[in-house]
Order: sequence, then C-alpha cells, then structure tokens
Amino acid sequence: MIILPIRPKYFYQIRTGKKKDDCRDCKAYYISKFKRVYKINISESGEMTNDKGEKIILTAPKWLGLKNGYATNDPVIYVFATLRTETVNEVTKFVLDIQKVTDIKPNWRADE
Repeated sequence: MIILPIRPKYFYQIRTGKKKDDCRDCKAYYISKFKRVYKINISESGEMTNDKGEKIILTAPKWLGLKNGYATNDPVIYVFATLRTETVNEVTKFVLDIQKVTDIKPNWRADE
C-alpha cells in the first residue's frame, strides 16, 4: 500500500464523502507508484496496459492511503479506489475513483 499526501481541503472532502475522486499529474513519480500498487504497465503518456499489452481503461480497486500533509503524525485515511487516466486540453492525469473510505488501516492483502 502506498500513502500519498493530499491537501487538507480535499482530505476532509474525501473523508466526509463529498469528493469521490482524486486527480494526480501523469508524472514519473506517480507512474512508478501506481505501477507497483495496481500491478500494471504505464507509459510516459499515461496509457495503461496489462502484461499482455492489452489496453486497460479502468483498473481493479486497491487500497491506498491519503495523508493530510507531510508530517509524521498527520492523519491518514484509507481509500479503496480504481485508477483511470483522463486527458483534458492535452494534459493527462491519473484519476482515483474512490469507492470506500475508512480511518482504520485495512487488511491491504484482502483486495489482492
């Protein structure tokens, strides 16, 4: 499981269920993180493929942590989310579609 930092405003919106997705830039940092968690191949342009080279539109959901800041003692929420890419005005972003939210660390192996 990875834990990603998030701004306080969005942290509380996700925690309360007002925000159902989270967007991240399609950068090398997130490509490496999401490749590891979702066990898929991701090109620099954001195209997602499986081991057979078949294009993936939406991944299976996985548990991720979202941390309200960078400090060690900042609160963390855990989200069960799918991953997809979206391109707007020639800018590709990763979109986490959030299905479940909890404050309690889940048994992260349960979703594999």
